[in-house]
Amino acid sequence: MMNALNPIHNHIPMENAPKEGGSGLEYQVLTKDDLLKILPFGKTKLDQLLQAGILPVIKIGRDYITNHHELDEWFKANRGKELFY
Repeated sequence: MMNALNPIHNHIPMENAPKEGGSGLEYQVLTKDDLLKILPFGKTKLDQLLQAGILPVIKIGRDYITNHHELDEWFKANRGKELFY
């Protein structure tokens, strides 16, 4: 079930949306390409945020991954703040 108050879930392509199952939401892995579709800025700014360690991601080699839950928590923790990188 999508949460109408959650800004991230309102912009997620359906193929990347969390799935409900018997044990609740599954934490689907999001890649850098998924983040480009979800977040309201382009590749250059996303790269800057990733390299600065601003976003809640795990870096594996040259790749970055995260999930919807981590992004939701990051948005909650940073609501109303101005972030510099």
